[in-house]
Amino acid sequence: TQTQSQTQHKQRPQATAEQIRLAQMISDHNDADFEEKVKQV
Repeated sequence: TQTQSQTQHKQRPQATAEQIRLAQMISDHNDADFEEKVKQV
């Protein structure tokens, strides 16, 4: 459990940046959903 928590903490910022990039490409037509996600972050 400790290892998982550490990995999540370390991968969180990286995943966020990557997810935003992917979301922009994939959710190109889902602008509303993407904007809501960005606001949450």
